[in-house]
Amino acid sequence: MITFSIVLCVVTAWGESLLSLPKRWLSTQVYGSEDEDFQNIQLPKLPVPELETTMEIYLEFASVVVSQQALEHSRGLARGFMEELGPRLQEMLLDRQKEMDNWVSSYSPRK
Repeated sequence: MITFSIVLCVVTAWGESLLSLPKRWLSTQVYGSEDEDFQNIQLPKLPVPELETTMEIYLEFASVVVSQQALEHSRGLARGFMEELGPRLQEMLLDRQKEMDNWVSSYSPRK
């Protein structure tokens, strides 16, 4: 019987973005006790959330911190975004997902 242990990369600097962690996990290696050789694990790519889901979550969080009037205004802006620019940006994110291991990584804050 082979036992496996997963070796995770450790973040050593506090300044690193949490968004960079999934990319590190994609390079996780498995070590087997039989031959001590390792192999890379092929993890699935990070999913791109549906545009509608993203907007629902945005409005849910906005409802906690803005007035009812501002929330109604935000809902109108969200509807406009979902009808015009949103679908094009969503397509761009889906294209990035196909090309990259972690489509979010280059959007993380830089110092």
